[in-house]
Amino acid sequence: MAKKKQPANKQNAKAAKKAKAAAKVEKKETKKIKSSKEEDSDDDLEGILDKFRREWESSHTVTEETVASPPSRRANATLTACPSGNHLWCIGGEYMSSDGKAYFYNDVYRYTPEKNEWRKYSSPECPGPRSAHAVVASPQSGGLLFLFGGEFSSPSQTSFHHYRDFWSFSIATHEWTRIDNGGGGGGGGGRGKGKNVMPSARSGCRMAMYKHHVVLFGGFHDVGIRTTYLQDLWLFDTQEYRWHQVTFPPTTRVPSARSGFSFLPHTHGLILHGGYTKEYPSSVGVKGKPNKSKMVQGIGKALDDTYLLSFSEGLTNAHRMSADPLHPTFTKIKIPASANNTPTPTRSGCTMSFWPRASSSTSSTASAGGAGIGVLFGGVSDREIDEERMESVFWDELWGLRVDSSGIGGLGASGRWVRMGLKVSKKKKKGGGNANAKRDDGGTIALNQGNEADPDDPLLTVPHARYNAMLAILKNTLYILAGIYELGSHEYTLDDFHAINLDKMDGYTCLWKGEVVDEILARVKEREGGGGGDSSSDEDNDDDEDGDGDTDSESGDDSEDEGEDGDEGQGEEDEGATPTENISNTPQPGESLAAFYARTREHWAQRVLQNNDGTIGGAGSADLKPASGGGKMIRRDGFSMAEERYLEYKPTLEGIERILREAGLDDEDIKRGAGAGSVGPGGIVGGGLGGTVSRNRR
Repeated sequence: MAKKKQPANKQNAKAAKKAKAAAKVEKKETKKIKSSKEEDSDDDLEGILDKFRREWESSHTVTEETVASPPSRRANATLTACPSGNHLWCIGGEYMSSDGKAYFYNDVYRYTPEKNEWRKYSSPECPGPRSAHAVVASPQSGGLLFLFGGEFSSPSQTSFHHYRDFWSFSIATHEWTRIDNGGGGGGGGGRGKGKNVMPSARSGCRMAMYKHHVVLFGGFHDVGIRTTYLQDLWLFDTQEYRWHQVTFPPTTRVPSARSGFSFLPHTHGLILHGGYTKEYPSSVGVKGKPNKSKMVQGIGKALDDTYLLSFSEGLTNAHRMSADPLHPTFTKIKIPASANNTPTPTRSGCTMSFWPRASSSTSSTASAGGAGIGVLFGGVSDREIDEERMESVFWDELWGLRVDSSGIGGLGASGRWVRMGLKVSKKKKKGGGNANAKRDDGGTIALNQGNEADPDDPLLTVPHARYNAMLAILKNTLYILAGIYELGSHEYTLDDFHAINLDKMDGYTCLWKGEVVDEILARVKEREGGGGGDSSSDEDNDDDEDGDGDTDSESGDDSEDEGEDGDEGQGEEDEGATPTENISNTPQPGESLAAFYARTREHWAQRVLQNNDGTIGGAGSADLKPASGGGKMIRRDGFSMAEERYLEYKPTLEGIERILREAGLDDEDIKRGAGAGSVGPGGIVGGGLGGTVSRNRR
């Protein structure tokens, strides 16, 4: 029996030996596979890094091209002098096409005066399209342009949003860098550390540099039918990269809420002048009847007050008005007013540019204490004729504002205006003096004794009257780009470009004529030839006897110009659609289909009734039933119509929501914008001329 078991034991031993050998081979193979995987992992890591590098380079690649002309027609862009003193930078803007569509831009242009050359820069990493933003230049890091805020709307202007993002543009590399919202307050003036410690979303604010701080004030916010103007003061430390808000004691005087003002550097801080705001009275009307239009749209008001914002770091506690480390203080500046030495009447749309090297040897532009002066061109003055008509005067004057440097830290300073007129040659003076006469476009020409215009007269070089022109001063030369002009019920975005040497004041140089001014002149001649003429009275001409303003009366029945092609901001509505349909019944960013239908169901109910020849109830009626059916059919068909419109707009809404998220708005901000039922800035779509105020008066 034992002999029979021996082969089995031998067989088991062989099997164990074979299993051991197989395990050894398997272990070796496993080790080999593991080693191979590690090598593959190393290869993958290198591939990932290479892919990351290529994606980064792609997102930071800056394209540069030379263009043959200034930026395309646009308004509410920024024109900023380079800290190096060699270039001008134009960023963003908007354009209203003849069909009433709004187009916003985010491109960057650079102008080189020595070459009379424009270059365009673009990169994937950049701010979204916008207008009415703020830009300020800083010399640090080879030159930076800081950008904040602005506004953006859909082409039909049925949805409208403000930005609150903050960017820096490197003049050396032409690259944009977004500055995160984080940061903390400092010195008791902030609101604590954490995210979103920065100014709220807004347009029309202004920024200026004080040492290494970006100073921001004011602006407006409007996603509905009411515009909210702001008066908060913020400081951004460019060394610590932090925002904080300055707080003042309740009894401290600060400028009223406003936008579109001038914010200029001064020896003792910054000068704040003018601007625009709106008042919303409970009722405005005649014979005790409320004027609902004014209650909703507000009454626009141009401001002409001036403040010195001083920073008293080195002063004693007796002079300190704030707990902030910089101790900012607003002091109202007294400026003597007179008919001949003040830009009257008060005007808006004329933000000044700072001239730091104003020559003290030139009497018309003398600078006290080397403080420099603010230079103003153009603007618009509005005056209500009655509740239905408004008269607007557009200016082509050049003024200088200077504030002296007397007093401790600028306290007790005073200022004055200086009319910056063109110089007349000695030969012309010997000829016996010239009388001013009106040009066809409302400007001025100088007539000699024989009433013939002198082709060499510098007054003939004055740019057309306008407001919201973009100004910048570089090496004693003022540059004037584009602007807005209104004629009757039409609004024109200008496209010309001019320059004037402020030291010589011997005439303007037209760097780019454009085409729009010729269109305006042709329209003026048509009006005069047709017997319509300008609706300016003799009294208006007396007010404009210096020939510096172009007067136009706007009303709702300017039938001569109504509906013609090629004019700005007056697009036609879709056939069969009312303004209310286009505005109130369009989906908003962040709005769900259910919320959209709930907001607009009355409209769709009436559409269903119209399609079925039913009985139409009044607006807001709770019982809308057609003659041939019940309310269930109305709700079903109405929802289908709303869904169709919602899906039609969905791709556009998704694009807008993406831009808004990139601008720093979260989902709640976007939903709040939708809940406000936005109808365009200021409640006016496409400008709203003809008895109302243009959306550009902000």
